[in-house]
Amino acid sequence: MPFARSITLSLLLAFWLSGCLNQESIKLIRYDAKADRFHLLAVYEHFRSSSNGLAGDAKAEEKTFTEDVAKLRSIWDTRDRLIPGYLDIGGPTLLELKPDRSGFVKEEVIPGEPPVAWDKVAIHPGKLFKDMNGLIGFWQEVELPGSVIDQVLARQRFQLSKSEDLIAELKRERASRTGKPASWEDLAKWTRARLDKIQAKEADAENEGNTDAQLKRFSQRLLACMDVPSLDAILAANSRSELGLLRKGSTLILRLPITRRDADGLIAIVRQVEEFTKPLAAPNGPSANGLAEALMLLREPLLATGHLTADDKGLELSFDAVALFNHLSKTAHEKEMKEFAADEGAKARATKMAATVTTWNDVPLAPNTDPEKLIAEFTNRPLSGK
Repeated sequence: MPFARSITLSLLLAFWLSGCLNQESIKLIRYDAKADRFHLLAVYEHFRSSSNGLAGDAKAEEKTFTEDVAKLRSIWDTRDRLIPGYLDIGGPTLLELKPDRSGFVKEEVIPGEPPVAWDKVAIHPGKLFKDMNGLIGFWQEVELPGSVIDQVLARQRFQLSKSEDLIAELKRERASRTGKPASWEDLAKWTRARLDKIQAKEADAENEGNTDAQLKRFSQRLLACMDVPSLDAILAANSRSELGLLRKGSTLILRLPITRRDADGLIAIVRQVEEFTKPLAAPNGPSANGLAEALMLLREPLLATGHLTADDKGLELSFDAVALFNHLSKTAHEKEMKEFAADEGAKARATKMAATVTTWNDVPLAPNTDPEKLIAEFTNRPLSGK
């Protein structure tokens, strides 16, 4: 669904350094309520060049290695302007500010979009380090004022208001509606059936295709269930840049101006998803497959901090963004570390990278650094506003 995809993208801030540089990483956030400020620590471990299917091609491997060494050097040279992003795709996700801090080096600006005061972000340039095994890592800290987060969310709401896909899909459903809306109860059952088939790895035409194709089929069914007044209200709110996430402290809030019938229907679907994940969350439950694995990642923090309510004004979803972010980051890090420990090729490439970085005489390497101690120090450090 374009709306769902846009909300997801608004959380990623994904301007990443392209390439094949690999690493394991963990990012943690602490929120200082008194100062309304978010503190972010990013720790990257085991920098190495990716084999990327080049095993056996010595010339291509060496070319990739040289390029990745240059990427790591670039991270060091621009560290005073780098903000860690969430997803690490094809290398560490680092948002590089322009020298004047007016915006990002790689950024598409939509005319009329609200400004973001990136110069208000405090960047504490990190250090390259050697861990206890002599492999190369890097840490970086930033402090983001709540006002900057609010500006980012306002910009995302503006960008959503210009989403041609979202507007077209809503208008298509609005124009094609000739009778009563489809049944929310039927959609809830359909959703559960799809999840059960994915978990069972059963062939199902409705589950074929990539994630975008599956989301599009779901969004079409979902919009078909909505009342016409809901479609009109969403279009109107979006035209005013009011559709999207808001913030209160560390809590993110999504409000949908829909009818009570539609709000109750959406909650029924969420309850089906919750029931689906219950047996997977049991101590001796089965392993999650496919989409179920992603749902399990969200289950714990959303059950602990999330709230979903419906009334005559619509639907409201709220959740603690810090708890969700940290849970997802820790879970992904644990998986990455297990995979690295079992990958002898990755260890060899990390050792090769370390041997090269050690020759950078102008770069001080912090020796014998324990990433767990970095995390513990960050976690236990008093926040300035307290």
